[in-house]
Amino acid sequence: MTSRMIAGTSSRRSERVLSASETNITSDELQTAPGPGVIGVWGASDAVDGLLTARIGSKIPLNRQILPQTSAATVIIETEQTAPLATAVVRGGERITVDYVEVTAAAARVVVIFLGRDLGEG
Repeated sequence: MTSRMIAGTSSRRSERVLSASETNITSDELQTAPGPGVIGVWGASDAVDGLLTARIGSKIPLNRQILPQTSAATVIIETEQTAPLATAVVRGGERITVDYVEVTAAAARVVVIFLGRDLGEG
């Protein structure tokens, strides 16, 4: 599948593989929305009870959502072929916080993608 970007848009991606509960997963790569656009959140786990919470600005599009289970030894998420667990339209500057709670020992992968006009690029 080929991705096509609209002229003037860009994307930023934060991807983490986790083996324990962690708060503020996006703090390094995507702490705030870099401009107007949309944020998508994907997640999967090899256990049945991993929980994901996403806060984007004042919205909470995911609140302790159970992650889809995958049987893969390394959890793989095809973001171009799988719908996100949550999306949120952003104007820019909104804080992005994603927390993962591991209930049973597991490997989980969380992907957060911004697509829009990146005002921080220059």
